[in-house]
Amino acid sequence: MFPMGFLFFNIYFYYFTAVLLGIGIALLFMGMGAYLSQHSTRETIESNVSISWAIACCCLMVSACIFTGYTTFSPHPKQDDLSQKRYSEREIRILFGIYTGISSIAIVLFGVMPSKNVENSLAESEKKMGFMDSLKLTCSTIKSPKLFPLLPLTILGGFNVSFWLSIFPTAMNFTKANSNLIYIQAVFGLGAGLGEVFTGSFVSAMSKRVKGFGLKPTMLIGTISVIIYCSLVFISTPFEAPMRPTSEKSIWIGQSYPLIFLIAIFCGISDCCINGVRSVICALVLPQRRAQSFAVTRMYHAAACMTCFFFSPIVPLYTYTCLLPILSIFSTFLFFRVVDKTHSMERKITQQVMEEEKIQTFKNQNILTVA
Repeated sequence: MFPMGFLFFNIYFYYFTAVLLGIGIALLFMGMGAYLSQHSTRETIESNVSISWAIACCCLMVSACIFTGYTTFSPHPKQDDLSQKRYSEREIRILFGIYTGISSIAIVLFGVMPSKNVENSLAESEKKMGFMDSLKLTCSTIKSPKLFPLLPLTILGGFNVSFWLSIFPTAMNFTKANSNLIYIQAVFGLGAGLGEVFTGSFVSAMSKRVKGFGLKPTMLIGTISVIIYCSLVFISTPFEAPMRPTSEKSIWIGQSYPLIFLIAIFCGISDCCINGVRSVICALVLPQRRAQSFAVTRMYHAAACMTCFFFSPIVPLYTYTCLLPILSIFSTFLFFRVVDKTHSMERKITQQVMEEEKIQTFKNQNILTVA
């Protein structure tokens, strides 16, 4: 319904569908986490999370192709007298009409997805409960000490996706020097999509070969990517561009298609890594509350996005490009500690299971001896 609102723009319908979109996105990602738990074991969760994220982010490359095709066959008025690139109502309606059609196809694909759990899935350890019991468990999960160290990671995910998916593209659009770069959205979408898909495929493949690759190494890759793309954005984008149209110059180099493509690739890499490790650790840190941990971390993620968007009209560029790397490093430090504690917990559980099996085997042998 949200993209349909751009076909006949009405402010009341827009805000109503925006609320529905927020609810839908929350349910989508919580359902995605629960679905992955049902179709993954401890050995396959890291690989499955990464490859599912890579497949989901193919939409960025599809969008880039749509932008490229439409921009190529559309008339291009001169932009020299403008301080930003503008889209006509016809362009907006055509683009969102296409997105509405794609959304309809996605609903059909969702209906044919397999629902049967795999053997020894992570979801098998969870107890079935009613709605009120589940709601109470979710409220108690919000206060869980095991989730507090993951709070910076979830906030980082919200800030990061808000910046690279909305605030930075707005800054590029508000920069007068970019007004003649008519393929800027297509190039950025293609780069981000390639970064997401390549990283998801790479992490999925490596997780099958290297135990734990989907945790610490992936988080480290994400942090390095955030630092790289924030540095490139800092030196190439006018400081006031996220807030208003500007003719201001950047502090070092201007933006171009190759630079925008490079920035987008690192944006995609960082987003894939941050969301991947968050999904994996949520499935492991609270074995009896996986659905609740997905919901709570998604709530913090959404709150971070909302905060970032609310203050974006008054926050200059360097605030983002300094805050994100610092938050990434801090989140990595806390995440590593959570991973170490989780591995210790898993080793203890494994030892207990082995001891119980030995005791049971010993009892069975005694019974056979007596018989």
